[in-house]
Amino acid sequence: MSEKKIQKPVVDEHYVRPQAAWEKMKAARSMRQAQETGNFLTEYRENDQSIYEMRTPMKYSMRRRLAAKYSQDYIMELYYSAGNSYEIAGNVREALKMYETCHNDEGISRLLIENVRRNPASGEYFELRRYYLALPEEKIKESVELMAGMSMLQSMLLNEEESERWYQELADYAKKKTGGQKRAAESRLLYLDIGLPHRGIIRLTDLFKRAGVLLLDRKLVLPEFSVTSNLPSMMNGGKDFCEWSKKDKELAKSLGKVVPFVLGKYGKGLVNLALAESFFEKGGDDYEVATLAGSGRMQAESGGKTEQIFVAVGILTQLSILNDRMEDAVDMLHSFRQVAEQEAPKLLPNIRAMSVRMDLYMGRISEAYQWLEEAPDEDAEFNGLERYRYLTKVRVYLASGRREKTLLLLDKMRFYAEKAHRTYIEMEVKILAAIAMYRMGKDGWQEKLQEAVTKAEEYHFVRVLTKEGAAVLELLKTAPLTWKDQSFKKQVMKECERMAEFYPSYLKEKQEGNVTLTDKALKILRMQAEGMSVEEIARQLDLSKAGVKYYNQETYKKLGVNNKAAAVAEARNRRLI
Repeated sequence: MSEKKIQKPVVDEHYVRPQAAWEKMKAARSMRQAQETGNFLTEYRENDQSIYEMRTPMKYSMRRRLAAKYSQDYIMELYYSAGNSYEIAGNVREALKMYETCHNDEGISRLLIENVRRNPASGEYFELRRYYLALPEEKIKESVELMAGMSMLQSMLLNEEESERWYQELADYAKKKTGGQKRAAESRLLYLDIGLPHRGIIRLTDLFKRAGVLLLDRKLVLPEFSVTSNLPSMMNGGKDFCEWSKKDKELAKSLGKVVPFVLGKYGKGLVNLALAESFFEKGGDDYEVATLAGSGRMQAESGGKTEQIFVAVGILTQLSILNDRMEDAVDMLHSFRQVAEQEAPKLLPNIRAMSVRMDLYMGRISEAYQWLEEAPDEDAEFNGLERYRYLTKVRVYLASGRREKTLLLLDKMRFYAEKAHRTYIEMEVKILAAIAMYRMGKDGWQEKLQEAVTKAEEYHFVRVLTKEGAAVLELLKTAPLTWKDQSFKKQVMKECERMAEFYPSYLKEKQEGNVTLTDKALKILRMQAEGMSVEEIARQLDLSKAGVKYYNQETYKKLGVNNKAAAVAEARNRRLI
């Protein structure tokens, strides 16, 4: 009987979940105890999870002890075993580190090939670029997957010539081969024809039709696609489909069956979601948009991908925001986040960025400012897959008065939009740049805004302008703009005024100096920013713990926040510390 009880957690899934939660809780407690015992662990956040690492001196100490006790061959075996364990657990990056340390080239190649069998949104192309770029050319030319992967990676890195060179290498390989090898190469070539970011959507309609015929004839099997790149958008997801929006209903009829067939699970709900987003951007009927988005979501939920459901959530939350139902939008996003945590963790950074945009509408700048600590660093190598978070960061910069940082990041986004044929981002960049330049008193903001308005008018994209609400309304009223379509102008102005009424604090800069803190309150705040505890601060300033807490509460009231992290972020935002 006791033996059966021991085995029960393995069999009974209802028992496993509480046990797994208990093990997780024990691990977290152990980590806290380790931190309290000594200063040898460091903690950082990744995808809203705590990651613990040993500090560098501790690592060196343990490595010295390992080298003194065991032979080099035995140590290399340990690294190999560690690589195997990480590989089985699906932790590709750590597995590669272990294999690299023990010089296991076979393990490195295997992992890199396996990674490029996935699409860029679910794989780790950018994160593993160092390993791909270090591969010998002859090694790459031996593998269909690696040649296709290099073409895709170089396109993502905005190296168009290198991307096309590897595409041609793959094409030459296909000409020389026969049978299964030839079909595998041709499948990858068709995949690249459709998916390479720098090629835009030129000839894409014909390519989808050709792909449909080849799949029906069972001549080719296409790798998986992602049309969203983990963004809450279909039209501006894996590629920019603004041009298709001009003929949305017509294309839905002609490609309505072909595209979902070619894309497989990623095509479930695609047509309805694409139409919903197109109608939404054009300021179409709310009921029609909601109906299409709801239908697309249900289709995606019945055998499709969570990434598609995110698009539906993105459309419906934006619809709620535009109709002054922010509470509904927040609840909807929160519910979806719980699903994504289990089914699609790659979506979490963009879900968090969407939440930050909601904070900005509600004027919660300190909360948005805190997010900058986990946002991608634009001063590191630019990653096009982070475009949604970069543009969220631009808006946080605007709201916190960091105008120069705004323009620097927007310049990078402009370059990316041009290279990757991103029409929608090009419009966004010009609107946000006009806002920043207007606030700085710089010449040229009117020209930027006029270019954005003219382009938006061409596609009848109302929402690319109106979602900026209060931030852009003053500019629209001030600049002597030329509008070709007066009904379009009327729709834009009316909706911008509504948005400004609903969210008057959106991207409104907080002024410096409107909060005064005593010298002692500032000292306490600076100490908190350095990570000191209440006890340590009380001891250094010769105060009681109650005294420190009293100063904190007074500071929180003045800054309009309710916790230490928010107070530090808001104080930095106001240039107080």
